[in-house]
Amino acid sequence: YKSKEVFDILIIDEAQEFPQSFTRMCYAMLRAPKRLVYAYDELQSSRPPLPKPEEIFGDGDNGMLEVYADIVLDGCYERPPAILSTAHALALGIYREHPKGKNNMVQMFESIHMWNALGYKVLDGCLDYGKHVVMGRHPIERLNDKQIDDQIVFKSFESLEEQDAWVVQEIKRNLTEDGTQARDIMVVVPAMQLAYTGSAEMRGMLSDEKIPFHVVGEDESDDKFWNGESVAICGILKARSNEAPMVYVVEAHNAFYTRYDAAMNRNFLYAAITRSRAWVRVAGFGQEMDSLVEEFERIKSKGFKFDFVYPTRKELSKLRLVYREAGQELGAERLEPEKVIGEAVELIRQGKIELDEEQKGVLRDWLDREAKL
Repeated sequence: YKSKEVFDILIIDEAQEFPQSFTRMCYAMLRAPKRLVYAYDELQSSRPPLPKPEEIFGDGDNGMLEVYADIVLDGCYERPPAILSTAHALALGIYREHPKGKNNMVQMFESIHMWNALGYKVLDGCLDYGKHVVMGRHPIERLNDKQIDDQIVFKSFESLEEQDAWVVQEIKRNLTEDGTQARDIMVVVPAMQLAYTGSAEMRGMLSDEKIPFHVVGEDESDDKFWNGESVAICGILKARSNEAPMVYVVEAHNAFYTRYDAAMNRNFLYAAITRSRAWVRVAGFGQEMDSLVEEFERIKSKGFKFDFVYPTRKELSKLRLVYREAGQELGAERLEPEKVIGEAVELIRQGKIELDEEQKGVLRDWLDREAKL
């Protein structure tokens, strides 16, 4: 098959979610001089890390790289520095304590130059493989403890009901006391699916308090995130590319320790936290959330600086594989996809999991394909 060159320029957003074959196909569909722009944030990915341009596109007929530009935009984050540093530290697991006493770190940038590009400065030590280094973002030093405590709150509860009740009361306080508008508030579930056990209870509580809200993709059209007059509730896939002054991240405990994919769940938590332009409230329940709160307190106690030994190149080559395999490293039993889907369908039938229309369509398509096999 020979692709047709039909476009003058192509722009791919959220490129970390597409396979290499899709990116190469887009490139093949371009007329000379092949103007392709693809933007991505590796720490928001639900897939393996995006390879370097030369690995995706290869060499041209003259032996030169087909695509060679790779620009890191540190200025694209209009976020309070403490919030951004917290999100990066959690995504990478720099201060994480492994439940089995093994390697704490979940993932790490393969290129040490990425840190300078993202706006971090070396404060002590040496930024090199296998070396001890201390890095930070200087603007954080101008904030006092009260300002930090107002920007970022991590709360752990004993149950889903307690978490939901606290979130609803905090939203009520935002609206009645802080002068915040409903359209300035986002509630994000950092999980692959929008629906989650207990969503009906939170919605019921919001309704009881006469707080206007809408579920993105369910109460509104898929291409309309904000309706201008109510709180947006969404899953992580809908939240990306959107932002709000006040963000509530709920059921965040799933990111601390997972049986399946620590890197992906940490990426989702990172994406949820960085939706905030001013304030973020991270809530969850159970021992995992207690541990996540403790991890945040370690980040905070370090002044939001990163104090760690950078992995060696050999350690980096193993790091992603270890945590992207749902296997023996985390002491988990690997589940068969059919079993997972079957259990999910049963929970949907019982009304314990709710899906938006897009997710229902994906599930129907999968079941149809399975039925034909």
